[in-house]
Amino acid sequence: MPDQGAATYSSSREVDLDRTRRKRKRGSPLRNGENTGAAVGCAECGASQSPMWRRGPAGPKTLCNACGIRYAKAKRRRTHLEELLPKLREEILTPAVLSGEEEVYAALTLMAISSEHFLNASQQR
Repeated sequence: MPDQGAATYSSSREVDLDRTRRKRKRGSPLRNGENTGAAVGCAECGASQSPMWRRGPAGPKTLCNACGIRYAKAKRRRTHLEELLPKLREEILTPAVLSGEEEVYAALTLMAISSEHFLNASQQR
């Protein structure tokens, strides 16, 4: 009888070793039922596996982790610029246009565009 117990112990130990030897796959695959769209995978880059599926413009779980983070950052930047532009128009751009100084208006518009580029470059770092 002791041999049977030893055999059971060794066989269960072998099973445990097999489980630990298996390579763990990173990221969860996206199943057909989880996606709101027809295509399976990231709507932006087409990835089929991701550690986390994120909300995109097409709805929940439509973007992979990387694209979802990029989308959220871009959305925050747009929101910030939308809040900033009306202030610029009221304080700077409107008086320049009303006084007929089109060159000043063009220069300020160029500054606003370049500041947007600067914001994008600094937030990517």
